[in-house]
Amino acid sequence: MTFTPEQLAMQPPGAILDWWIFDDGFIADDYRIVLLGPAQWEVRRSADVVGIYRSLKTAFVSAEHHHRESIRQGLLRRNGIAFVLAVIAWFAVDVVFGVTGAGLWVLVLFPIVFIGMRSLARFLASLSGNLHNPYISVPVKLRRPWWQRWRR
Repeated sequence: MTFTPEQLAMQPPGAILDWWIFDDGFIADDYRIVLLGPAQWEVRRSADVVGIYRSLKTAFVSAEHHHRESIRQGLLRRNGIAFVLAVIAWFAVDVVFGVTGAGLWVLVLFPIVFIGMRSLARFLASLSGNLHNPYISVPVKLRRPWWQRWRR
């Protein structure tokens, strides 16, 4: 079966997965969309079946949603761990420098507070369940080079 570029253009606007036409369907990263039968599009991620849908457009949207949800869950874990480590580091700095009375412990505390508050804000934003919030960072492979980030 051959697919047309019009079928590939059915992916949702603002898609973060880069879809390619494969021999029996569409493929992007770990995702694969395959036509099983009439009006039966199967979406798979690695070996797991995400779902079976009646239209190709719905299959594309489902794969994008599943990918964004997996990114959100990963960021939820990463930012939660970063916040807990920042709190532990704060107490460690207080124990080490609080006893000696050194005044430079405040300089060590600034990065800890910054990292802690930043990770707390991102954790709460990820906890909201919004897949399009501004605090979800773009995956590293989709980032633009540093010299193009300043241009609009």
